[in-house]
Amino acid sequence: HVEDASLHGRIDILATSTATRRPLVVLVSNFGGLAVLAVDNPGVWTDAETAQLLHPADRRRVGTALADLGYTLIPEEPLWRDYDGAAGPTSLGHSLDSWWTRFFDYL
Repeated sequence: HVEDASLHGRIDILATSTATRRPLVVLVSNFGGLAVLAVDNPGVWTDAETAQLLHPADRRRVGTALADLGYTLIPEEPLWRDYDGAAGPTSLGHSLDSWWTRFFDYL
């Protein structure tokens, strides 16, 4: 559990442990059972670029592990949009500038 954050945790997977041959990052949210899988680091690549870089075996392995734990793997790009959710832009005691902040960042 990460204090003062909308993310629950982050797992960094070394490049030497992946078929992609690049570092992978898994983030899980405190809200909604959501998870993101990024190549190198979140925010580095578009979803299309990530799809090209990410080896299918890594996608399958991480996706299966997350699903087994009740998480839904979601794309990163929609999270970069401006936050316009029902919770209100300051409902958590600070400004929510994007959906990424709402679900996967420090508050």
